[in-house]
Amino acid sequence: MSCMVTHRLLENAWVCPPGLGGLFNRYGFFQLHSSDRRGVYFEWEQDAKVVATIHFTEVEPGLWRSPARGTYAGFAWVPGLGLESLFGFHEAVLARLRSLGASRLEVLPAPMAHNPAAFSIQEYLLRSCGYQTSQCDLNHSLKVDARPLAERMSYGNLKRLRKCAREGLVALSLTHTDLPEVYETIASNRASKGHEMSMSLLQLQAMVERFPKAVKLFGCRMGGDLVAAAICLQVDEGVLYV
Repeated sequence: MSCMVTHRLLENAWVCPPGLGGLFNRYGFFQLHSSDRRGVYFEWEQDAKVVATIHFTEVEPGLWRSPARGTYAGFAWVPGLGLESLFGFHEAVLARLRSLGASRLEVLPAPMAHNPAAFSIQEYLLRSCGYQTSQCDLNHSLKVDARPLAERMSYGNLKRLRKCAREGLVALSLTHTDLPEVYETIASNRASKGHEMSMSLLQLQAMVERFPKAVKLFGCRMGGDLVAAAICLQVDEGVLYV
């Protein structure tokens, strides 16, 4: 007895089941950052069920990237998907992008700390297909557990924390109505170091409208002034990205 597995490449169909990949792999995120460019949201159907996804956007003539904006995207697939199927998905995507004039692809995978097994599989897939590492960044991660943060700090950082408390600084969660103030605080800080913001306030407001539950704001006030802030994204159940 034998059974045949059928595959089909879907484009912009948006039938991807919830939970397949994180925030940056979702169709809504792809739409948000590719509306003014050529882009394709690919899904891999195996026996009438979507089992993998990736999106690419043309960022320069001939250069297609996953993602166009954002920290990472790359391939996402259901647990247990066979390598043969994943490689088949890549080959189908590659052939389609070539037909659209792609001459170079760039893939930015999720950090290893988020899912070491998935990172290793994607690294193996890309290297096996001839991709080369053009950029490698450090990812700063902190595993959350029951211990208070102060108990996990170095002596120097703990001294700074205590000094902040003595001077009346209060850390707190903020609401989406605070976004302009949060943005200005972060922009001023980055400008003082010679850096620009990677997204505009309008783009961030659009992100809040599209993913209200995923965007979380935090700040630190001294009196009525916001002196520090953070914009965080709930990428998935276990990862909060700053």
